[in-house]
This record gives sequence, C-alpha cells and structure tokens, in this order.
Amino acid sequence: KDLATKKEQRITITAPHKLSQEEINAKIKDAERFAAEDLKRKEEIEVKNAADSLIYASEKMLKEAGDVATKDQKEKIEKAIADLKNAQAGGEISEIKAKTEALQNSIYELSSAMYQKAAQQQQSSQQGSGQQQDQASGQSGPTVDADYEVVNDKK
Repeated sequence: KDLATKKEQRITITAPHKLSQEEINAKIKDAERFAAEDLKRKEEIEVKNAADSLIYASEKMLKEAGDVATKDQKEKIEKAIADLKNAQAGGEISEIKAKTEALQNSIYELSSAMYQKAAQQQQSSQQGSGQQQDQASGQSGPTVDADYEVVNDKK
C-alpha cells in the first residue's frame, strides 16, 4: 500500500498451464538422470575459474615483485602461466589442475622470497635506527645531578 496516495497494488501469479503429476515426475527423473553431468560441468567451470583467477593474480604479483624476483623466478612463473593458458585452451580438466598446481608452487616460491627480503630489510632498518638512537643519546654527554635553589626576585 502506497502511504502517500493510499492506493494498494496487488500482483497475482497464476499458472495457466498446470503440470500434471506425470509431467512433474518426468522432470524429476530428468533432473536425476542429468545430475552427474551437471556436477561434472560444475567442476569444469570451477577449475577454469580458479585457473583464470590464479593467472590474473600471478601476473599482478610479477608486476609488483619488481626487483625482488630473480630472472629465473620470473621466467619460471611466465612459463607456468603460458602452460596453464594452453591447458585451458585444450580443455582437459586434469591437465588444467596439474598446471594450476605447478603455477601455485612457483608463486609460493616467489612470495616467500618477497617476504624474506622484506623481513631482512625491516631488521636492517631497525638495527640502523637503533644505532642512530645510541649515537644520538651518546652525543648529549653524561647526565649530571645538580642541586638548585629557587630565587624569588619579588622580595
């Protein structure tokens, strides 16, 4: 009911061609008969989508890796990407799975190298900043305790 105009709208859905019980049973049998094919097709689609996602992520990681990735690592990943694309074109699910796993292993090697290098840089920067702080505190000289007296000039 529309509050502004106070008009009420209704929708009624009716089936002009109702299915008989025999037709319903036939459709259920068809669904059961094609269930295995549907599952196989679903698996194919999921494997291909996973491969596409991995290819995209791998190409992006290669661009972001920059100098961290060695030439051999880059070539290995690029070859694995090309192999996976060729496997996708062939359409054989077992081959796509194998090539996807090979690409994942190559990416894991690169990502672990990237994280190791980042950790080393962080450690060296922390050690460097710690030495700078020690040098800065050393330049101020030794701390001396002193007694003081408050002088009141208003007297």
